[in-house]
Amino acid sequence: DAEGSGGEEEARHAGESLYRAGQGGNGNSATNLGRLYEEGRAGPRNPGCAARLYDRACQLANPSGCDNLSLLYERGNGVPRDTDRARQLRQQACELGFQPACKNE
Repeated sequence: DAEGSGGEEEARHAGESLYRAGQGGNGNSATNLGRLYEEGRAGPRNPGCAARLYDRACQLANPSGCDNLSLLYERGNGVPRDTDRARQLRQQACELGFQPACKNE
């Protein structure tokens, strides 16, 4: 139906804008786009793509990106399960000021 495809079209355009911003060095955009891929709101669920975007965000010192990536490693969702890597990422998120990650230490 027209309403459904309009929503999909809007999500695609939003995703493209976030992708460009993330590639350009905007950690918030990379995190937000990662969430869209992880939740399947930018097309089919793609946790591997989400992990790459969260990693990019984390490299850009975005604490939410680091924390979201830690959760993927914790569960082995889109990346191999690695609890040590998950712990490192939570620590990094905490050091960057993301308080919920500090409580999971």
